[in-house]
Amino acid sequence: MSGILSLLDIGKKSLSAQNAAMNIAGNNIANVNTAGYSRQEAVFNTSASVENDSGYFGTGVELSSVKRITDNFLSNQITLENSNLGKLSQQKNALENIESVLSYSSDSGINSAVQDFFNSFQDLANDPSSSSARTMVVSKGNYLADTFNNTASEIKDLETNIDVTAASTAKEINSLTQRIAKLNGDISALESGSKNINANDLRDQRDELLKELSSKIDITYFENKDGQLSVIFGGGKSLVDGVNSWSIETVSDSSNENSLKVLYVSDGGKELDITNKISGGEIGGLLEIRNNTIKNYRSNIDKLALSISNEVNKIHQEGVGLDGSSGNIFFDLNTPSGYLTAGSKGNASITSVDIISSSSPLVYDNYQLIFTSSTSFDIYDSDSKQYVSTNNSYTSGNNIDFNGISVVIEDQGGTPVAGDNFVISTSKDAAADMHVTDTITGNTNKIAAGVSSSSGDNENALKIAELQFTGILNSGQSNFGEYYQNFLSQVGNDVQMVDEGYKSQQSFIDVLVSRKESISGVSLDEEMSNLIKYQYGYEASAKLISTVNDLLDTVINLVK
Repeated sequence: MSGILSLLDIGKKSLSAQNAAMNIAGNNIANVNTAGYSRQEAVFNTSASVENDSGYFGTGVELSSVKRITDNFLSNQITLENSNLGKLSQQKNALENIESVLSYSSDSGINSAVQDFFNSFQDLANDPSSSSARTMVVSKGNYLADTFNNTASEIKDLETNIDVTAASTAKEINSLTQRIAKLNGDISALESGSKNINANDLRDQRDELLKELSSKIDITYFENKDGQLSVIFGGGKSLVDGVNSWSIETVSDSSNENSLKVLYVSDGGKELDITNKISGGEIGGLLEIRNNTIKNYRSNIDKLALSISNEVNKIHQEGVGLDGSSGNIFFDLNTPSGYLTAGSKGNASITSVDIISSSSPLVYDNYQLIFTSSTSFDIYDSDSKQYVSTNNSYTSGNNIDFNGISVVIEDQGGTPVAGDNFVISTSKDAAADMHVTDTITGNTNKIAAGVSSSSGDNENALKIAELQFTGILNSGQSNFGEYYQNFLSQVGNDVQMVDEGYKSQQSFIDVLVSRKESISGVSLDEEMSNLIKYQYGYEASAKLISTVNDLLDTVINLVK
């Protein structure tokens, strides 16, 4: 009798196991289109055998676990490659926006405005006493200044938009790390506790969050023995460790031309600057564009605006207006600026940076004054990537004159020390501040078309008109139009390179995802086959129980 009852128990176990397996296959089919879902598989084990006088006998089957089918290597690789894709995605979007601001059109934009302005001086040279020609010079000068002003404003708007996007991205990162930490606790509770259940669905959710997080910031991660993840970003700081998470935030760096800065909020609320530690993800791309690319582009436009203003002014000051006035400048010039970089050790500061009239013409570049001691310094051209001079002697109170500018260092707070680095910008905000002087707009007779007040004198107007064909920038190799066209070509090349990099990275990730899907994804054909297999097993188990039932009836009838 006990043997028959054992058969009944075997059938019951088999029914339960086959039913559970069909549920697993059904769940796979239901999630065939669920993002991040990993196929699950029933794992059967034989039940513990029992011993009797005749030996050991099996007691049936049991569902030992539900296995999550995944490839950790591919998952890790996809997660890591997402950082590059996220970075390229933000760079691509930003560069395309910048490209739309910097018009390539020959009928509008800076290049056209520059040509029209100098052509107006050529027209004035043809008739120096013409009031309409003089009015046109002012009009074209105002239009040129407005074009530079508007371009600078649009670039500033792009910077603001990037700042907003970066702040939003930081909040998304913080939300993701909190959710991952929460899932860490949930997974550990299921897998490490008394329940000892594979948290397959929770692991899928965590992997999706991890993939999303990696697209926003470059990370590395590892799983602890209790199933919890530790997530570390590029600076070696923890974003997630078990059930704990840490946050980041973005701020404007007033000590560095209002660049974008990322802070890590550590235990106790202490904020650490991690800007230079972030290299990937969306926030890495935003930092690269905001702090380097746009800054470089803006510097090029400022340099062009300053060079036009300064070169026109130098000639205009030497001429004479119809009213006999002289020494008037045509454009108002912004004053060059400088500041002590973060990380410098001394307390000295820059009092002023001025353009000077000397035998050394103004070179429209940006510089670094790098002090090697309290009495010596090097001058480095940040644009040409070359040293202007080295081992220069410094005496407190003396001006530092080079390449057409004069720098005054205020050392009442302390003299410069070794390691101090002063950034000098000859053209900062030149495009934003450019405008025709009130003196000229108020009286067009003050436009110095000649070197005398004679109504027919056009010598000065011809000199100014000729400026558009004169090599002034890039060490005298480029005129204004050539300089701007070369700049636009560089922007175009940058856009193309990032676009190609983005497409290539996306294709690479698509290949990785396809390979992962072939392993972890749900195959409807395979699941239908499994359903049929488990159905037959279920039917056979039911038949076994039916047979046992018949045997029991026979035994009972014999007893009667």
